[in-house]
Amino acid sequence: MLTLIIGGVRSGKSTAAETIAAETGASVLHYIATSVPTDDEMNQRIRNHQVKREAASEAWLTYEHSTNLLKAPIPKGAVIVLDCLTTWAANEWMETSHDDIQPLISSIMGQIEKIHQHGKELIIVSNDLFSDAISFSDSVQSYLSLMGGLHQKLVQGADTVIQMEFGQKRIRKGVRT
Repeated sequence: MLTLIIGGVRSGKSTAAETIAAETGASVLHYIATSVPTDDEMNQRIRNHQVKREAASEAWLTYEHSTNLLKAPIPKGAVIVLDCLTTWAANEWMETSHDDIQPLISSIMGQIEKIHQHGKELIIVSNDLFSDAISFSDSVQSYLSLMGGLHQKLVQGADTVIQMEFGQKRIRKGVRT
C-alpha cells in the first residue's frame, strides 16, 4: 500500500501519516526522517517530531537520511513513514546540476519503488509548493519542476492520496478513513 499525503507547511501532514501508520497495528513502525538541521527553527521542529514519536504508545524506529534513503536498514514487511519527500528531493537536487531533472526524478522514484516493494505500507509526506502565482528564478523553477514531476508520478502510482488543509484530510484518490 502506498499513501501520499500532501499539504502546506504545518497542515497536519506528519500527524496524519503517523496516525495512518499506527492504525496498521504493526508492532514497530519505521520513520525515515530527511530533514537537515540548518537553523534553530529547524532544530526545534525536528526535536518536536522526535519527542512526539518517543511519547507515542507505538514503538518507532527512526532513520535519519537526508539523501540515499536505501541506506536505512528497514526490515521486509515494515510500515514506513517517509517524512518528507520535499526535503529529501531538495537535498538530492542540491547535489546535482539543475540542467536536467529527469535523471533525478528517475533516481528518487527508483528509491521509492524499492522501499515500497520492501515494506508492507509506505506513507510519504510532501509539501504543496504550487499555490503561489509569482515568477521564480531558474533554479527555483527547476526545483518546482522536479517536485511537480515527482508528485505526478506518485499520485499515479499511489493507492491513496490525501490532501491536508488546516488539520483536515481530503481524500483525493482511493479510500482511507
